[in-house]
Amino acid sequence: MSRLSLDRFTILDLEATCWADKEYQEKNSEIIEIGLVEVSLKERLFAKKRSYLIKPLSSEISPYCTS
Repeated sequence: MSRLSLDRFTILDLEATCWADKEYQEKNSEIIEIGLVEVSLKERLFAKKRSYLIKPLSSEISPYCTS
């Protein structure tokens, strides 16, 4: 029987557009970046890092979001 190895795992981080008006934000947020990091527990370091930028289709990045 093989053993499951848990010495590496991947962290996923999603960034989205945002506004001060929470009601507007709930209806209009879009993902603008996906970040992935592979972590090696054995070596105690980030093994791989990737980031993907995504252009919003129906909204803009607000001044509130960038501050």
